[in-house]
Amino acid sequence: MAGRIPQAFIDDLIARVDIVDVIDRRVQLQKKGREYQACCPFHTEKTPSFTVSQVKQFYHCFGCGAHGTAIGFMMEYEHMEFIDTIETLAAELGIEVPYEQTSHSSSPNLSPLYEAMNTAVDYYQQQLKSHAASPSAVDYLKQRGITGEIAKHFLLGFAPPGWNNLSDQVSNTPQCQAMVSAGIISQKDNADNAQYYDRFRHRIMFPIRDKRGRPIAFGGRVIDSEDNPKYLNSPETPVFHKGNELYGLYEARQSIRHLERFMVVEGYMDVLALAQNGIQYAVATLGTAPNEQHLKILFRLVKDIVFCFDGDKAGRKAAWRALEHSLPLMMEGRQVSFLFLPDGEDPDSLVRAEGQQAFEARINQAMPLSDFLIKHIEQNIDSSTTEGNSRIAELAKPLVQKLPDNMYRELMVKKIADRVGLESDLIIKNLDLDAKRNDNSMNNNKNTTRPQTGINQNFNNPQKNIARTPVRLAIAILLQNPEYATNLNNAEALIEVNLPGMSILVEMIEFCHSKPNVTTAAFLERWRDTPAETHLGKLSHFSLPGDEESIKNEFIDVIEHLINLRTDNGRRAFLEQKHSTERLTDAEKLEYNQILMGITPDKP
Repeated sequence: MAGRIPQAFIDDLIARVDIVDVIDRRVQLQKKGREYQACCPFHTEKTPSFTVSQVKQFYHCFGCGAHGTAIGFMMEYEHMEFIDTIETLAAELGIEVPYEQTSHSSSPNLSPLYEAMNTAVDYYQQQLKSHAASPSAVDYLKQRGITGEIAKHFLLGFAPPGWNNLSDQVSNTPQCQAMVSAGIISQKDNADNAQYYDRFRHRIMFPIRDKRGRPIAFGGRVIDSEDNPKYLNSPETPVFHKGNELYGLYEARQSIRHLERFMVVEGYMDVLALAQNGIQYAVATLGTAPNEQHLKILFRLVKDIVFCFDGDKAGRKAAWRALEHSLPLMMEGRQVSFLFLPDGEDPDSLVRAEGQQAFEARINQAMPLSDFLIKHIEQNIDSSTTEGNSRIAELAKPLVQKLPDNMYRELMVKKIADRVGLESDLIIKNLDLDAKRNDNSMNNNKNTTRPQTGINQNFNNPQKNIARTPVRLAIAILLQNPEYATNLNNAEALIEVNLPGMSILVEMIEFCHSKPNVTTAAFLERWRDTPAETHLGKLSHFSLPGDEESIKNEFIDVIEHLINLRTDNGRRAFLEQKHSTERLTDAEKLEYNQILMGITPDKP
């Protein structure tokens, strides 16, 4: 990938994608009149209030207010970034996404790496089925309780023994160097020629997939216990950064559409064994401790995260590091808890021994973060003494200061205060939280400053809160009926009208003239990531009273009205000049205010 995606390609993609097809593959739609309905996928409801318009290529929920285009739906429903969404929709249409080369962008083409990874996955899967040495791998998986169904779901494979199995197959192909770059085969140089050999040998292969399901790396586990290392992972590559990935995340999202929690475990086999026993929301880090990036990824998808660790000293030390990474991300509604397993057990062995129901009972009884925090800091402290409670409060200080200024922190402070027998206000004062709150407040105020546009109402219910100005009305009608601009031949006159939002209206009309069959979705994607995006989204489902003919006539009337305001521009300049040197009469003040509000002043 290199550079940015051209806007023209996004316009073309929106024109070719059918939002009904996109949503219906994920939510069962029922046709009702000209539109489609379903129970909203973004909030719980029993009566359908989620509508999809094939004409406008737009969805809207009358229950929770969710609305947008096919791109917006994919981003919200699949928790995908914009670029990933564009690439996914383009792939479904069988077209390639172009990227513009810029002086600031020199990213390599990653397609060969992805193709090499897919080739390797197919190869290893085939070896698991047919290689003469594969029965040892199959027997191992069966002994661990893994069925063919789970093996297929996770794309498990087998790297045969020997140094040159895969490398011999690709050594004379264009994919050879890509597999070297992907860390699948290795290259040894000598004086005569380059020699290639397999990185993974006599191992069960665990493909690691990104959030789009593309294989990006491998983990390989030895079958013979005498071989070392026990696990061998792919090196980091341009498509694989182990600190940003979680094994099993893609598979969990495919198995459970509406995930409520994730459990973070330590190994590939733990994820497989849990999935095999009906617990399909487990993920594993890739040889690293859970970090803040992992938590951010998971919290985008769920509000409940359970960390599963051994109950020994090393396990509790790892759990404490996970707690420290969790603190800056905690807020109302989020929950982090810790499940410590009996000595000598791991999730794999324990779930096979006691089954899904008993293991999930353990998960439901996992220790909340707040309890683990206090339990950890008060160990080896005599909490029955004043000195001990003072020490607990002091140890809590740097931890509580990591929490964002929100209700969760208030509740944590109260819990600590109750534990040491103090009032919450004293704890706040001792922890210097008042100063932190003021700093956060100032930062939050800075962050919420938004660019102002002509469509600047911040509202939840657009019908109740939008002032019905001529410009907003024209934009709302055009958003919902782009075809009205087709026969509009005098729109260039609007350029001379100096009113808030007029530049957006003119651009919309020009866009309609330059692109045939423009839809509501095309408008919204055109203005994505601009200050006007939110407001245009709300105007796109602004209620327009009357039938189609009356709405069309109203659009023509309001455009004519706005064009007529050109003659007011000179009058406005005169009044502003006069106001700077002398007092306006009451009649002139009224006339000036009417001009500013977009109302044609009454003429004598």
